[in-house]
Amino acid sequence: MASPSLDDFDFILVMIHDVHGLPKGRLMAKTRMAGIVKDGLGIYGGVCYFGIRGEVFAHEDIGYSNYGNKTLKPILSTLKPCPNLGGGKFKVGQVLCQLENLDGKLDISVPRTAAEVQIDRLRNELGLTVKSAFEIEFTVRESESKQYFGHDGKWSSINTLHDYQGLLFDLVQELSERGVAIDSLQTEYGPGQFEFTLDVAEGIQAADRTLEFKNATKTLMKSRGFEASFMTRTDLAFGVSNGFHWNHSLWTPSGQNALVDLSRPNKLSELGCHWLAGLIEHAPAMTAFCNPTVNCYRLVL
Repeated sequence: MASPSLDDFDFILVMIHDVHGLPKGRLMAKTRMAGIVKDGLGIYGGVCYFGIRGEVFAHEDIGYSNYGNKTLKPILSTLKPCPNLGGGKFKVGQVLCQLENLDGKLDISVPRTAAEVQIDRLRNELGLTVKSAFEIEFTVRESESKQYFGHDGKWSSINTLHDYQGLLFDLVQELSERGVAIDSLQTEYGPGQFEFTLDVAEGIQAADRTLEFKNATKTLMKSRGFEASFMTRTDLAFGVSNGFHWNHSLWTPSGQNALVDLSRPNKLSELGCHWLAGLIEHAPAMTAFCNPTVNCYRLVL
């Protein structure tokens, strides 16, 4: 299948994801895109720092109005269609961007850019590539009644998948059209809770597909009269939480899993042991990024 081009669309979402994983940017007419590809699109420099509900936070050293302008620069390899946007009247695509300072340097307040910096270090310093996939758990309720959708706590229920396949496979199709390949889906332990696993992807693609999954799921469910929540603990009445598990491995240029050594008792290579030790060493710092709200700590309560 040929890759999409800007000429395939009438409008393009020029976007990044902020520190909460929410898409931010502008919907631009195709006629503007040649100039944006060449020179970028100016945008408020604090675009990544709004609260999860859109609250404005004034940094004590910078304030609100002193962030200045920055520039969105499209990454054309990420161009894809938005099948449910345009109201059937216009063809709409989306393209992820880098955020640049006015001197052309990358702004790593964009989580995707910060991740790419580390992926590049892994490749350039160790000659390794990361491959990964997420297990994503979320809860679905009816928007008006707040009743849980699909089941009331039937873990791994095939009958539930059969009974509610219409909405579930509509979601799978929507995700497929957005370039997100689903590996598996099942009901989870909590009421209205489901787990989807994504296909393995290399490098930054795993993160891109996961954010696409979250936002596409939210918008499709909302259009059908439901709300999807990825919040860790959505209801304190149930001892059930939504997990978000990142499974990853490291690979050499010759296609070998660098974390595995079958000749060792624990099957971990020496590099694998060091990698695991590093995760443990830096766990407190990573917790700030991976568990950014109080609700995250309710996972084990």
